[in-house]
Amino acid sequence: MQGRIEQVAASNELSKIVLYRQSPKLDKRSSLKTSSAVTSYPSYLVGRWGGNLKNVWTVNAPNITNQLPQYRVGNIGTVVMHFDKVGSQVKLLPTVIFFPVEEVPVSQSAINTTEIQADSIEAFKKRTLASGILRGVPTLPLAKFSGEGLTGRKFESRILHDSIQVLKPGVVEQDVVIGEWKDGAFFNYREFVSRFTWYGPDKIYAQVLIANFADGRQAISKTLLEGWMSSNWRPVAENIASRLQTTWDEVVRRDGIE
Repeated sequence: MQGRIEQVAASNELSKIVLYRQSPKLDKRSSLKTSSAVTSYPSYLVGRWGGNLKNVWTVNAPNITNQLPQYRVGNIGTVVMHFDKVGSQVKLLPTVIFFPVEEVPVSQSAINTTEIQADSIEAFKKRTLASGILRGVPTLPLAKFSGEGLTGRKFESRILHDSIQVLKPGVVEQDVVIGEWKDGAFFNYREFVSRFTWYGPDKIYAQVLIANFADGRQAISKTLLEGWMSSNWRPVAENIASRLQTTWDEVVRRDGIE
């Protein structure tokens, strides 16, 4: 079975089919794949699904020496995915994958690469600089992101491409490309490919590929996460909330999960 996951894994360049090279914007000229294009997820996915996704594969460009926890092979992220009807269509609502707590000494590399949700930045910066320890729960938002770095730099992202394909009965894949801006200047593309295989009303298999591309469309890193998701999502939500030492309702509010 060939989908966008296989295409990204086999190539080190972001496809021109998705983007015009000179200006980050949606290219509507043609579709990414030859399989069946749709505008909605299947109705059988409606509801919340919870589970763990394991990093099973990561490749980096030679100049990437700092491996973020989100992209470390073997690391396991925990996630609740919510599919809901939006008008006449079924959409995957904003999703965040949460990884185990990390605690490392503050370094220049960590300062340069850490991005924090905007409403929690000041308390986090104060605590980190006072202790000399960078401690927190690494996250991976599967959509656009707005936040700030420890140096005060502003990060913002915008969706450039969003498509859904049915690869075969019971297998659906969404491809989202975002552009990322730092202090108002474009610097990076990021692509998320989410594939879901249906195994009945209580279980699906999820695969999520994350690829980062420089502004010239050359691959910086590619990572594949995968694992089983259950309709019994409440224990998973409680695990995430416990990790963050708060309630699930607060996690939903703070991280923009719906």
